[in-house]
Amino acid sequence: MLKKLLNLNQTKQKNSDNFIEMDLIPWGVTFFTSLLIGLEIGILSGVLISVSFLLHYAARPAVTVKRAEVKES
Repeated sequence: MLKKLLNLNQTKQKNSDNFIEMDLIPWGVTFFTSLLIGLEIGILSGVLISVSFLLHYAARPAVTVKRAEVKES
């Protein structure tokens, strides 16, 4: 299960299910860190993980290249 969460659908196209899974990781880390260590550290860890995911995916945008031929007229 952990491997599935860490790979995050590398072979699938991005859809709404992928974003739901992406929200589970920061939520889970925030919840368990708040429960085990403390509320302030838990919220801080959740914010840091969310920002790191945001920066990771913003730095690697999906780019598709299509080849088209233009007819001369």
